[in-house]
Amino acid sequence: MRPLRSALVAVTLLGGSAAAWFLPGISSARADVSGVAAAGVQRRQEIAFYDRRLREDPRSALDMAQLAALQMEEGRTTGDEQAFVRAESLARKSLGERTRRNGRSAALLVNALLAQHRFGEATVVARELVTLDPGIPAYRALLAEVLMEVGDYDEAIGLLGSIRARRADLGIAPRFARWAELTGQLAESRRILRQARDEAYTRSDLTVEQRAWFSVRLADFELRHGHVRAASAAIERGMREAPDDWRLVLARSRVEAARGAWRKAIASADHILANVPSPDALALLADAHAALGQDEEAVSFRNALEGIAQRQNGQVHRSWALSLLNSGSDVDTIVALAAADTLVRRDVHTLDLLAWSLQRSNRSAEALPIMRRAMRLGSREPVMRYHAGLIELAQGNREAARGHLEIALRGRHALTPLQVAESRHALSTTRR
Repeated sequence: MRPLRSALVAVTLLGGSAAAWFLPGISSARADVSGVAAAGVQRRQEIAFYDRRLREDPRSALDMAQLAALQMEEGRTTGDEQAFVRAESLARKSLGERTRRNGRSAALLVNALLAQHRFGEATVVARELVTLDPGIPAYRALLAEVLMEVGDYDEAIGLLGSIRARRADLGIAPRFARWAELTGQLAESRRILRQARDEAYTRSDLTVEQRAWFSVRLADFELRHGHVRAASAAIERGMREAPDDWRLVLARSRVEAARGAWRKAIASADHILANVPSPDALALLADAHAALGQDEEAVSFRNALEGIAQRQNGQVHRSWALSLLNSGSDVDTIVALAAADTLVRRDVHTLDLLAWSLQRSNRSAEALPIMRRAMRLGSREPVMRYHAGLIELAQGNREAARGHLEIALRGRHALTPLQVAESRHALSTTRR
């Protein structure tokens, strides 16, 4: 592996939240800055400014909260996972100085914990936040998001229902979109995400990075469901203002992979890894080199992914885990990590990963009830339907397998070429 790639040891853990910029009391002061690079320079200047203020007044809860928000944005836009650790520390210190009327720091703490995949702790803090400030819709939406992450869907939908009147707010709409997607309401999810994206680009109080985030969310949704043209359109819209945003470059790389343009996908992923330690880009490189028959490169990247698996203390990154499982690598480790994750999280994706890892270990009888739990909300994600179809077929349930595989193939651009071929073959066997 090239030196830059072999030095990849950090993991970007992006939380799914609507980001700290929409929390009450946290201001955004860089909306007039054009370009991601310029915004990054100014953000780091602001970080230095608040660092100086805290040296002068080390007990300022407000300055700690502002600096925590800046660190959260730094982490999301640069891939620096240590920024999330710094944000967590600052938010805790702010709460230590002032608990009353300091919900913004508690919300920042929740976001920092989510970004580090510490979902159990995030749930505790989010519950306390809503107990102290039950009348703030953004806090109830944040708790709903955490509950969806851990799989407590009944309580999550109850919370979302309680703030339905505010469902169009930029900080709340993505949570409603997520629920609609989880329950198979794809048209509604797309409508919400597009509306939020369009509003974000009219907002002069948001930075270019913040607006780009909504394009990333929409592109990710379209890619999950195999809508390559729609994803490409969302990426192009974001890149008009933020051509160097690594999150958009990653989405573009995934579009290129979906189209079979593997060399372009590799170039885009290489560009990302030159600046950001993204495991998603690393997983994509492993798959792209394998698709081109470049086995030595593919093995090198998969070895790096296995190294990440061994360092993450039980935290499972879905992209690299699926990449490894699809290649038959490190299956037993992923089974163990996914099983450990279910002690804290029982959301549909964690259950899906555990079921698929069991299937890849030739334990389909164990995988089947877990996969059925993962499908209980009615998700139409092609990858999940592909998993469910093969697991059902392995247990002799042809009719159930057929239903899953037909849905998977409708969104075939979300699958790898090998998965498409495998799905078609499996579907043909259900009709014999």
